[in-house]
Amino acid sequence: LERLLHAGAGSTHPHRDQAMLAMMMGMGLRRAEVRCLEVRCLVFSEDGSGYANVVGKKTAANPSGERQAAFDSATGRYITAHLQATGYTAGPLFRNRFGNRMSDCAVNKIVKSAIVRAGLEGEVQGCHDLRRAFATNYRRQNGDKDMLRRQLGHAKYETTDLLYTLLDVEDLRLELVSPLASMTGV
Repeated sequence: LERLLHAGAGSTHPHRDQAMLAMMMGMGLRRAEVRCLEVRCLVFSEDGSGYANVVGKKTAANPSGERQAAFDSATGRYITAHLQATGYTAGPLFRNRFGNRMSDCAVNKIVKSAIVRAGLEGEVQGCHDLRRAFATNYRRQNGDKDMLRRQLGHAKYETTDLLYTLLDVEDLRLELVSPLASMTGV
């Protein structure tokens, strides 16, 4: 992830690309959620963290697709740098050269270009891998399944756990405490 952010800095639009990558990696947002964000959707706290009012997938459980997704101060720094570099105070957060909202294809190209510049072609396929990386890291650090489900906008945790978190046996080994651990004399 660090290599990707560094690669974003090497583009012709470094603040935009790093902010975009940071929002996918640091918030777990989908490509379409990132491209549809408006400046007015961002709410910052004094420490640089905050949240974004996001429109994601529409489901039976959430017919509007609206939710709030939090970001930490590290992600907030990339968003702030993008806003300062562009001077945007309203409208789409990420724009094409005509000032309109970017397409999904354009966002995908930006991420793919960063992947190539970072030399990660075999390891990272595209935007959705950044969402999975967020989910996996969150579970490893925090473990709160319901908060992760809400952040990603899933109706059921099973979707989050089975499809997004890439936990493996090493994660299990680090967390495992068997009943034998509490026995005396063992």
